[in-house]
Amino acid sequence: MKMRSLIAFIATCGGVGYAPVAPGTMGSLAAFAAYWVTQLYRFPFFVQAGIVAIVSIVGVMVATLESRAQQQKDPRSIVIDEWAAVWLVCMILPHAILPQFMGLAIFRLLDITKVGPVAWAERLPEGLGIMADDLAAAALSAVFVQLVFLGQLSLS
Repeated sequence: MKMRSLIAFIATCGGVGYAPVAPGTMGSLAAFAAYWVTQLYRFPFFVQAGIVAIVSIVGVMVATLESRAQQQKDPRSIVIDEWAAVWLVCMILPHAILPQFMGLAIFRLLDITKVGPVAWAERLPEGLGIMADDLAAAALSAVFVQLVFLGQLSLS
């Protein structure tokens, strides 16, 4: 596999980003499903945080290269940012389908509307902005679900 193909493969999360309709949502749903499958192994919080950190760092690099290759600021096909963000939402919220799915839905809403800190993060350069806006939307959605729907804020 050529380096260019490998970068596109990683940035699009195995091609999920090429979905003809709503690639960001498709990437988010794929990440959500993958998160739940991996939870069969009950990874501790620090392992999940490490995965999010590694995916985010790699994501900045491949998103930069892929956006340059496509000559676009934030190509729709890049969904590694959704992957990192969905995992961040899920690892912060309680391990139950309802709060995590609410977090996913609110994340998508914030990612699409780009309000407040999400819009500010998007202004960062290249891959950093591509990743940061989704991570900001994820953090906001997790806090929102914790405070509004669950009435608490914890990282357990």
